[in-house]
Amino acid sequence: MARTYKQHILWEPWESSGYKSSSGAIKSGPGRVGGIIIITDGTNDATVILRDGGSSGTQKVYGYCAGSDVTNTVMLPPPGVRFDTDIYLSLSGTNATVIVLYK
Repeated sequence: MARTYKQHILWEPWESSGYKSSSGAIKSGPGRVGGIIIITDGTNDATVILRDGGSSGTQKVYGYCAGSDVTNTVMLPPPGVRFDTDIYLSLSGTNATVIVLYK
């Protein structure tokens, strides 16, 4: 039985960027982001901005984690946020790391 487009988007597994501790490209080419996991060092705040079109591209996803919270998970509603050009990570915060879930 063939899946519909909607079922295909929802059921397909997300890729993991792995731990990222600096700004840079997550994926070249179009894609979708389904969530981010922000991790702090327990003291310093962390900010994540995902952009479409490189380091000066359009801001599509924003995430924040207070240092004392240690982690913050931001899950986006299906089918995720679409990026037409690429997925670029801007990460700020001392000793901050992030995991991006994307397709």
